[in-house]
Amino acid sequence: MDDLKAVIEAKYQSFPELVAVYDVFNREEYRLPVADLIQFIPNSPDFVLSIPHAGVFVPSEFVDRFDLSEKAMVEIDLFSDVIYETLGGLRVVSWLAPFFIDMNRADPSEHGEGVPRHLLNKPHEYMTVDDRPILKRPYSPAETKEVLRYYDLYHDIVSAALNWMKRQFGYGLLIDGHSMTAVGQGRVYDEGHPRDNFVVGTLHDTSADAAIIDAFVETLKKSAESFQLGFTVAKNVPYSGGFITRKHHNPNEHFHAIQIEVTMDTYMYEAVDRDLVRRYALKQPRIKIVRDILRKAIHAACDAARKIYCRS
Repeated sequence: MDDLKAVIEAKYQSFPELVAVYDVFNREEYRLPVADLIQFIPNSPDFVLSIPHAGVFVPSEFVDRFDLSEKAMVEIDLFSDVIYETLGGLRVVSWLAPFFIDMNRADPSEHGEGVPRHLLNKPHEYMTVDDRPILKRPYSPAETKEVLRYYDLYHDIVSAALNWMKRQFGYGLLIDGHSMTAVGQGRVYDEGHPRDNFVVGTLHDTSADAAIIDAFVETLKKSAESFQLGFTVAKNVPYSGGFITRKHHNPNEHFHAIQIEVTMDTYMYEAVDRDLVRRYALKQPRIKIVRDILRKAIHAACDAARKIYCRS
Protein backbone atom coordinates (compact mmCIF):
# COMPACT_ATOMS: atom_id res chain seq x y z
CA MET A 1 0.00 0.00 0.00
CA ASP A 2 3.03 2.29 -0.16
CA ASP A 3 1.88 3.75 -3.47
CA LEU A 4 -1.49 4.71 -1.98
CA LYS A 5 0.17 6.22 1.09
CA ALA A 6 2.38 8.36 -1.15
CA VAL A 7 -0.61 9.62 -3.14
CA ILE A 8 -2.46 10.62 0.01
CA GLU A 9 0.58 12.14 1.67
CA ALA A 10 0.94 14.43 -1.33
CA LYS A 11 -2.62 15.68 -0.81
CA TYR A 12 -1.65 17.05 2.61
CA GLN A 13 1.24 19.12 1.30
CA SER A 14 -0.78 22.17 0.25
CA PHE A 15 -1.96 22.77 3.83
CA PRO A 16 -0.03 24.59 6.57
CA GLU A 17 2.36 22.44 8.57
CA LEU A 18 0.23 22.93 11.71
CA VAL A 19 -3.35 24.12 12.17
CA ALA A 20 -4.56 25.73 15.40
CA VAL A 21 -7.77 23.95 16.45
CA TYR A 22 -10.15 24.08 19.39
CA ASP A 23 -11.53 20.88 20.94
CA VAL A 24 -15.21 21.64 21.55
CA PHE A 25 -15.59 18.67 23.90
CA ASN A 26 -12.53 19.10 26.13
CA ARG A 27 -12.37 22.92 25.74
CA GLU A 28 -8.68 22.90 24.85
CA GLU A 29 -6.64 24.29 21.97
CA TYR A 30 -4.01 22.38 20.01
CA ARG A 31 -1.76 22.81 16.98
CA LEU A 32 -2.08 19.75 14.77
CA PRO A 33 -1.00 18.69 11.27
CA VAL A 34 -3.84 18.40 8.78
CA ALA A 35 -3.12 14.64 8.63
CA ASP A 36 -4.45 14.49 12.20
CA LEU A 37 -7.61 16.36 11.21
CA ILE A 38 -8.43 14.39 8.06
CA GLN A 39 -6.83 11.11 8.98
CA PHE A 40 -5.92 8.18 6.76
CA ILE A 41 -5.03 4.87 8.45
CA PRO A 42 -4.33 1.95 6.08
CA ASN A 43 -5.15 -1.03 8.29
CA SER A 44 -6.16 -3.56 5.63
CA PRO A 45 -6.86 -3.34 1.89
CA ASP A 46 -10.21 -5.13 1.64
CA PHE A 47 -12.57 -2.13 2.09
CA VAL A 48 -12.59 1.62 2.68
CA LEU A 49 -14.03 2.76 6.02
CA SER A 50 -15.32 6.33 6.17
CA ILE A 51 -16.04 7.95 9.57
CA PRO A 52 -17.10 11.52 8.78
CA HIS A 53 -19.00 12.76 11.85
CA ALA A 54 -16.97 11.85 14.97
CA GLY A 55 -14.86 15.01 15.00
CA VAL A 56 -14.62 17.53 17.84
CA PHE A 57 -12.21 20.12 16.40
CA VAL A 58 -12.93 23.53 14.92
CA PRO A 59 -10.06 25.60 13.48
CA SER A 60 -9.39 28.32 16.06
CA GLU A 61 -9.86 31.13 13.54
CA PHE A 62 -13.53 30.10 13.17
CA VAL A 63 -14.44 29.26 16.78
CA ASP A 64 -16.25 32.53 17.38
CA ARG A 65 -18.70 31.69 14.58
CA PHE A 66 -20.40 28.97 16.62
CA ASP A 67 -22.47 28.56 19.75
CA LEU A 68 -20.37 25.94 21.50
CA SER A 69 -22.78 25.25 24.33
CA GLU A 70 -23.88 21.71 25.07
CA LYS A 71 -26.31 21.92 22.15
CA ALA A 72 -23.35 21.59 19.80
CA MET A 73 -22.58 18.11 21.19
CA VAL A 74 -25.89 16.79 19.86
CA GLU A 75 -24.66 17.57 16.34
CA ILE A 76 -21.68 15.17 16.62
CA ASP A 77 -21.66 11.38 16.19
CA LEU A 78 -19.84 11.35 19.49
CA PHE A 79 -17.45 8.40 20.00
CA SER A 80 -18.60 6.75 16.78
CA ASP A 81 -14.90 6.36 15.97
CA VAL A 82 -14.62 4.04 18.98
CA ILE A 83 -17.06 1.44 17.61
CA TYR A 84 -15.37 1.38 14.19
CA GLU A 85 -11.71 1.77 15.14
CA THR A 86 -10.67 -1.91 15.29
CA LEU A 87 -12.53 -3.10 12.20
CA GLY A 88 -9.67 -2.77 9.70
CA GLY A 89 -9.99 -1.34 6.22
CA LEU A 90 -8.50 1.75 4.62
CA ARG A 91 -9.77 4.11 7.32
CA VAL A 92 -10.63 7.75 6.60
CA VAL A 93 -11.70 9.84 9.60
CA SER A 94 -12.65 13.50 9.91
CA TRP A 95 -11.74 14.91 13.31
CA LEU A 96 -13.32 18.22 12.36
CA ALA A 97 -16.72 18.81 13.96
CA PRO A 98 -19.50 18.09 11.45
CA PHE A 99 -21.18 21.39 12.26
CA PHE A 100 -17.98 23.09 11.03
CA ILE A 101 -17.77 21.07 7.82
CA ASP A 102 -20.18 18.23 7.03
CA MET A 103 -18.52 15.64 4.81
CA ASN A 104 -21.89 13.95 4.25
CA ARG A 105 -23.57 16.93 2.56
CA ALA A 106 -23.17 18.70 -0.77
CA ASP A 107 -24.39 21.79 -2.54
CA PRO A 108 -28.09 21.14 -3.33
CA SER A 109 -27.32 21.61 -7.03
CA GLU A 110 -25.30 18.39 -6.93
CA HIS A 111 -28.26 16.28 -5.77
CA GLY A 112 -30.82 14.60 -7.96
CA GLU A 113 -34.51 14.32 -7.17
CA GLY A 114 -35.95 12.68 -4.10
CA VAL A 115 -33.18 13.68 -1.68
CA PRO A 116 -34.39 13.89 1.95
CA ARG A 117 -34.72 17.38 3.35
CA HIS A 118 -32.09 16.88 6.04
CA LEU A 119 -29.45 16.35 3.31
CA LEU A 120 -30.09 19.60 1.48
CA ASN A 121 -27.93 22.07 3.43
CA LYS A 122 -24.50 22.94 2.07
CA PRO A 123 -21.54 21.24 3.77
CA HIS A 124 -20.29 24.53 5.28
CA GLU A 125 -23.74 25.88 6.18
CA TYR A 126 -24.82 23.39 8.82
CA MET A 127 -28.41 23.22 10.01
CA THR A 128 -29.01 21.96 13.56
CA VAL A 129 -31.41 19.18 14.51
CA ASP A 130 -34.00 21.85 15.26
CA ASP A 131 -33.55 23.28 11.75
CA ARG A 132 -31.56 26.40 12.60
CA PRO A 133 -28.28 27.59 11.05
CA ILE A 134 -25.44 27.04 13.50
CA LEU A 135 -23.24 29.79 12.05
CA LYS A 136 -23.60 33.09 13.89
CA ARG A 137 -22.65 34.96 10.73
CA PRO A 138 -21.89 33.75 7.19
CA TYR A 139 -18.40 33.07 5.87
CA SER A 140 -16.83 35.46 3.41
CA PRO A 141 -16.04 34.02 -0.05
CA ALA A 142 -12.39 33.61 0.97
CA GLU A 143 -13.36 31.87 4.22
CA THR A 144 -15.76 29.58 2.37
CA LYS A 145 -12.95 28.53 0.05
CA GLU A 146 -10.69 27.80 3.02
CA VAL A 147 -13.32 25.74 4.86
CA LEU A 148 -14.20 23.70 1.78
CA ARG A 149 -10.56 22.67 1.32
CA TYR A 150 -11.03 20.23 4.21
CA TYR A 151 -14.17 18.86 2.57
CA ASP A 152 -12.41 18.35 -0.75
CA LEU A 153 -9.48 16.68 1.00
CA TYR A 154 -11.76 14.16 2.72
CA HIS A 155 -13.52 13.16 -0.48
CA ASP A 156 -10.25 13.10 -2.44
CA ILE A 157 -8.81 10.60 0.04
CA VAL A 158 -11.92 8.39 -0.07
CA SER A 159 -11.82 8.45 -3.89
CA ALA A 160 -8.10 7.70 -3.96
CA ALA A 161 -8.55 4.70 -1.66
CA LEU A 162 -11.48 3.33 -3.69
CA ASN A 163 -9.62 3.78 -6.97
CA TRP A 164 -6.58 2.04 -5.49
CA MET A 165 -8.80 -0.87 -4.43
CA LYS A 166 -10.27 -1.12 -7.90
CA ARG A 167 -6.81 -1.27 -9.48
CA GLN A 168 -5.80 -4.00 -7.06
CA PHE A 169 -8.94 -6.14 -6.96
CA GLY A 170 -11.26 -4.97 -9.74
CA TYR A 171 -13.70 -3.23 -7.39
CA GLY A 172 -13.97 -0.74 -4.55
CA LEU A 173 -16.05 -1.29 -1.42
CA LEU A 174 -16.95 1.59 0.89
CA ILE A 175 -18.47 1.31 4.37
CA ASP A 176 -19.64 4.70 5.64
CA GLY A 177 -19.89 4.54 9.43
CA HIS A 178 -22.17 6.74 11.55
CA SER A 179 -24.09 6.89 14.78
CA MET A 180 -27.49 8.48 15.43
CA THR A 181 -29.77 9.43 18.28
CA ALA A 182 -31.95 6.63 19.62
CA VAL A 183 -35.05 8.76 19.04
CA GLY A 184 -35.58 10.91 15.94
CA GLN A 185 -34.91 14.59 16.64
CA GLY A 186 -35.67 17.77 14.76
CA ARG A 187 -36.18 17.95 11.02
CA VAL A 188 -36.09 14.20 10.29
CA TYR A 189 -39.40 12.57 9.38
CA ASP A 190 -39.22 10.12 12.31
CA GLU A 191 -39.06 12.87 14.93
CA GLY A 192 -40.06 11.53 18.33
CA HIS A 193 -39.99 7.87 17.26
CA PRO A 194 -37.57 5.26 18.61
CA ARG A 195 -35.10 3.82 16.14
CA ASP A 196 -33.63 0.40 15.49
CA ASN A 197 -30.15 -0.17 16.92
CA PHE A 198 -28.60 -0.68 13.49
CA VAL A 199 -29.79 0.94 10.26
CA VAL A 200 -28.25 -0.03 6.93
CA GLY A 201 -28.44 2.54 4.12
CA THR A 202 -28.34 1.17 0.59
CA LEU A 203 -30.08 3.92 -1.39
CA HIS A 204 -32.97 1.49 -1.62
CA ASP A 205 -30.74 -1.34 -2.84
CA THR A 206 -28.94 0.63 -5.54
CA SER A 207 -25.70 1.49 -3.72
CA ALA A 208 -24.02 -1.90 -4.19
CA ASP A 209 -24.44 -5.28 -5.80
CA ALA A 210 -27.41 -7.15 -4.34
CA ALA A 211 -25.20 -9.99 -3.12
CA ILE A 212 -23.00 -7.57 -1.17
CA ILE A 213 -26.00 -5.85 0.39
CA ASP A 214 -27.69 -9.14 1.29
CA ALA A 215 -24.54 -10.55 2.86
CA PHE A 216 -24.05 -7.43 4.98
CA VAL A 217 -27.67 -7.14 6.14
CA GLU A 218 -28.28 -10.81 6.87
CA THR A 219 -25.01 -11.23 8.76
CA LEU A 220 -25.70 -8.05 10.72
CA LYS A 221 -29.11 -9.38 11.74
CA LYS A 222 -27.83 -12.81 12.76
CA SER A 223 -24.90 -11.39 14.70
CA ALA A 224 -27.05 -8.79 16.46
CA GLU A 225 -29.63 -11.39 17.44
CA SER A 226 -26.97 -13.78 18.74
CA PHE A 227 -26.23 -11.56 21.75
CA GLN A 228 -29.86 -11.71 22.94
CA LEU A 229 -29.85 -8.06 24.00
CA GLY A 230 -32.90 -7.11 21.98
CA PHE A 231 -30.91 -5.43 19.21
CA THR A 232 -32.90 -4.69 16.06
CA VAL A 233 -31.84 -4.03 12.49
CA ALA A 234 -33.56 -1.96 9.79
CA LYS A 235 -32.74 -1.08 6.20
CA ASN A 236 -33.11 2.41 4.70
CA VAL A 237 -35.36 3.65 7.53
CA PRO A 238 -34.89 6.36 8.70
CA TYR A 239 -31.72 6.85 6.64
CA SER A 240 -31.13 5.35 3.20
CA GLY A 241 -27.70 6.91 2.64
CA GLY A 242 -26.16 10.37 2.75
CA PHE A 243 -24.00 12.22 0.26
CA ILE A 244 -20.91 10.06 0.84
CA THR A 245 -22.82 6.96 -0.19
CA ARG A 246 -24.43 8.82 -3.09
CA LYS A 247 -21.15 10.31 -4.34
CA HIS A 248 -18.94 7.25 -4.10
CA HIS A 249 -21.23 4.43 -5.23
CA ASN A 250 -21.43 3.25 -8.84
CA PRO A 251 -21.96 -0.51 -9.07
CA ASN A 252 -21.88 -0.37 -12.87
CA GLU A 253 -18.30 0.88 -12.56
CA HIS A 254 -17.59 -1.60 -9.73
CA PHE A 255 -17.77 0.85 -6.84
CA HIS A 256 -20.02 -0.42 -4.03
CA ALA A 257 -21.07 1.50 -0.92
CA ILE A 258 -23.06 0.80 2.23
CA GLN A 259 -23.94 3.24 5.01
CA ILE A 260 -24.33 1.94 8.55
CA GLU A 261 -25.87 3.84 11.46
CA VAL A 262 -25.75 2.69 15.09
CA THR A 263 -27.92 4.34 17.74
CA MET A 264 -25.78 6.04 20.34
CA ASP A 265 -27.60 4.40 23.23
CA THR A 266 -26.42 1.04 21.89
CA TYR A 267 -22.87 1.88 23.02
CA MET A 268 -23.02 5.01 25.22
CA TYR A 269 -25.25 7.31 27.24
CA GLU A 270 -26.35 10.09 24.94
CA ALA A 271 -25.88 13.84 25.25
CA VAL A 272 -29.60 14.07 25.96
CA ASP A 273 -29.52 11.59 28.86
CA ARG A 274 -31.24 13.10 31.90
CA ASP A 275 -28.70 11.59 34.28
CA LEU A 276 -25.84 14.10 34.18
CA VAL A 277 -23.45 11.64 35.82
CA ARG A 278 -23.89 9.09 33.04
CA ARG A 279 -24.13 11.53 30.13
CA TYR A 280 -21.44 10.82 27.48
CA ALA A 281 -20.22 7.70 29.32
CA LEU A 282 -19.40 4.66 27.21
CA LYS A 283 -21.11 1.34 27.90
CA GLN A 284 -17.86 -0.59 27.97
CA PRO A 285 -19.18 -4.17 27.55
CA ARG A 286 -21.30 -2.97 24.63
CA ILE A 287 -18.31 -1.54 22.73
CA LYS A 288 -16.81 -4.98 22.12
CA ILE A 289 -20.21 -6.42 21.23
CA VAL A 290 -21.00 -3.69 18.70
CA ARG A 291 -17.57 -4.02 17.13
CA ASP A 292 -18.03 -7.76 16.81
CA ILE A 293 -21.44 -7.33 15.14
CA LEU A 294 -20.10 -4.76 12.68
CA ARG A 295 -16.93 -6.74 11.95
CA LYS A 296 -18.87 -9.84 10.99
CA ALA A 297 -21.21 -7.88 8.70
CA ILE A 298 -18.33 -6.09 6.98
CA HIS A 299 -16.38 -9.31 6.51
CA ALA A 300 -19.47 -10.92 4.97
CA ALA A 301 -19.78 -8.03 2.52
CA CYS A 302 -16.07 -8.31 1.66
CA ASP A 303 -16.42 -12.06 1.09
CA ALA A 304 -19.43 -11.48 -1.18
CA ALA A 305 -17.49 -8.91 -3.21
CA ARG A 306 -14.53 -11.24 -3.60
CA LYS A 307 -16.81 -14.01 -4.84
CA ILE A 308 -18.41 -11.72 -7.42
CA TYR A 309 -15.09 -10.56 -8.82
CA CYS A 310 -13.43 -13.96 -8.69
CA ARG A 311 -16.24 -15.24 -10.92
CA SER A 312 -15.80 -12.38 -13.36
